[in-house]
Amino acid sequence: MSRCPKCNKRLSDSAKFCSSCGETITRNEEGNSRKSHKVIIVLLSALLIVAIVLVSLFAFQNWKLKNDLQSHDKLIASLEESTSKPIVEFAYEDYDKDGTYEAYAITSESTTADEESYYPESDVWYVNVDGAQLIKENVYSKSNGTIKTEQCIYISLEIKLDINQSGASYIYTVVENENTETEISGEYHDVHQQGTVVLGKENPESDFEELEFAGVSDVFAETEPQSEEKTHSKEDEKEEPYTQEKTTGKWKPVITQKPTTTKKQVISNHTHRFSKATCTSPATCSCGKTSGASLGHSFSQATCTSPKACNRCGITSGTSLGHKFSSATCTSAKKCSRCGKTSGSALGHYYVNNKCSRCGKTDPDSLPVGLNKLHVIDCKSDYVSRYAYKNETVKDSFGNTYDEYYYFPAWPNMYAIYNLNYEYTMLKLEIVALDSMDSNAVATIEIYVDGVLKFSKDGFTRTTGKIPVKINVKNAEKLEIRVKQTSKAGDPNARVAIVNTQLTK
Repeated sequence: MSRCPKCNKRLSDSAKFCSSCGETITRNEEGNSRKSHKVIIVLLSALLIVAIVLVSLFAFQNWKLKNDLQSHDKLIASLEESTSKPIVEFAYEDYDKDGTYEAYAITSESTTADEESYYPESDVWYVNVDGAQLIKENVYSKSNGTIKTEQCIYISLEIKLDINQSGASYIYTVVENENTETEISGEYHDVHQQGTVVLGKENPESDFEELEFAGVSDVFAETEPQSEEKTHSKEDEKEEPYTQEKTTGKWKPVITQKPTTTKKQVISNHTHRFSKATCTSPATCSCGKTSGASLGHSFSQATCTSPKACNRCGITSGTSLGHKFSSATCTSAKKCSRCGKTSGSALGHYYVNNKCSRCGKTDPDSLPVGLNKLHVIDCKSDYVSRYAYKNETVKDSFGNTYDEYYYFPAWPNMYAIYNLNYEYTMLKLEIVALDSMDSNAVATIEIYVDGVLKFSKDGFTRTTGKIPVKINVKNAEKLEIRVKQTSKAGDPNARVAIVNTQLTK
């Protein structure tokens, strides 16, 4: 029902005119339409917001999954850089629940576990974004799985140091991105989570008992039943019997012994922070708890100048070895046979009669040399300078061969003058006719020392044979060799060679 805006008479909702005063009735349909539009807009906006939130959540989950996969692969890669052993167990979790994932891993050359599920000669690793840390080396190990609590996640690893020992559960978690070993490590066996319950054994033969984990903590203690006084009420009477003391009028509960189940609890009042083990001390917490054994010294070998020293802590033992020098030689200084250090200088050769009295080496200055080592001062035309020394094989008229020779083709008169420079004492040589010398050719051979004739041979032919010559040239300046053709003009050239020349100082 509505009313007339003019006379206030009650009207039906469908009335267009007032039956009393005749006033035209106007309905507010436009206002209602606007209200409907606003409602629709609000609903659509709400649906859009919900859709955006759902899409964002989906995108975040995809990003988180992708990021987790990348983190997993990075930890795998970091571990593979630190060891060549294959990865047989890899427990990847956010152990300290800080948004960063870490992993505990077992590596072993044997990818097949033994009958007790242990991997032999295996290594246990902790891996985070900073790299891989070796926890246990060359042990028998297997994973008992993770233990998840509200505060953090633990890993339980069953480890035995050698094949003849029984395994023990080593419990680890992560605190501030560092591996943390709990105090109960090695005290229980087969510790694992079953549903919401953590079970373990005090010894391998005992039954499983429930262990209560309470967050990031590492001290096991017995929970003891406690009793306290309380005032009596009627509700209390329903729960346990009470007696009333006559003197005080107070009600006290009657304590009855009830059977209890044994339960261990992990207390959260202390987290071990172990220092690194040293050569003389095991890893130690500030509370005095130790883990493992001391590393022991790792000494390097003593050297000539340093005693043996520990590679870890630098402590030294004993004394340096000192140098062990061999004797100096003519060409080498004395030398340490350990480190190669030299001392002083070589002794040098001491020649007596052209031989070193220490090593027996012949004085190189006393060795004979050939005429090719001398400087040619003058020659006939340019034939001698061009043809005199030949470094090639040649035959004489008797079939003998020579690897080098001095060629004097007397055509008709050939000579060469050499500079002795006062350096030599003796000249030895042999004169032969080359195989190419004609049978009719005749030559004369002369050798002068400082202009003085020292050797002469007339009538030299291809049938003369080898002529040995030995001349004293001590304190001489010049040597002259002449070959003259004495046969008639027009006859073939006399081809003469000088071989096996030796100039001795």
